[in-house]
Amino acid sequence: MDETLPSRWIELRELPGHPEMSVFPDREPKIQNRYAPEDGEALTCPKCHYLLTGIGAEYCPECGIELSYEPITVFSAADQSLVWAAAMVLDQNEISNLMTSGSYDPVMGIFTSRRSLPHIMVPYKFYHEAIQLLDAKFGQRVFKTGDKPSKLPEGPDWACSGCQEENPVSFEVCWNCGLQKPDA
Repeated sequence: MDETLPSRWIELRELPGHPEMSVFPDREPKIQNRYAPEDGEALTCPKCHYLLTGIGAEYCPECGIELSYEPITVFSAADQSLVWAAAMVLDQNEISNLMTSGSYDPVMGIFTSRRSLPHIMVPYKFYHEAIQLLDAKFGQRVFKTGDKPSKLPEGPDWACSGCQEENPVSFEVCWNCGLQKPDA
């Protein structure tokens, strides 16, 4: 097994400003496309912001950074429970992810304390797989204050049978103990 992903993300764990992360064993992404999404969203290098549209390389042609394991933002929301729900979707699909309320500065190699929406980052190589999963689940990937997902299920919140903790209807696993939702 390639240990590059876990070691790169363990390195990120030591930096200040990120409260939670999930690291899974490395694997090939289910979607091998490195081109910009069809919705016209610009895909840029996380270090130098070079536009990567139409470039299928593993390295940025401008700055030379290896892109595969660099963190790239795929979801952000003012409502922290949405960020947790999105992280669980990624966890269920074994995509390593990092939740933070700060912004990662790859030039300095630190998480800055700039104010930003809480957000989730994934390794660059899983970008397309992650956005496809999140778009399918939530209908969009940026939620400002008061925004509600268009694709979340309706209904009452549910109590976990393992720890009795209340969970939003959109959560498929308990946020507290990780037990699967009974009807999921």
